[in-house]
Amino acid sequence: MIKPEPVAWLFQHEETGLTDCIDTQQVEWGFEKNNPRWQKIAPLYTAQPQREWQGLTDEEVGMLTVFDVLHHVEVLLLASFTRAIEAKLKEKNSD
Repeated sequence: MIKPEPVAWLFQHEETGLTDCIDTQQVEWGFEKNNPRWQKIAPLYTAQPQREWQGLTDEEVGMLTVFDVLHHVEVLLLASFTRAIEAKLKEKNSD
């Protein structure tokens, strides 16, 4: 995973609770040293760090049994069948 660099930092004042965004250059120039009552809270990025795609291992694929797959299909079919019955009852009772 490529780790992006923060463009700024979120700081919070220890007494007032106010927050402020301080750009990375100001932090590098000594913002923390010159403002001891401001606590660094979190880095800020222009976009969420992206994770690399994680596929299934052969072992994980082997753990998926036919039963698991059929169970999920069965649940979907049962829900669909239930909705069809409900629609028919609604049709019959709306006259």
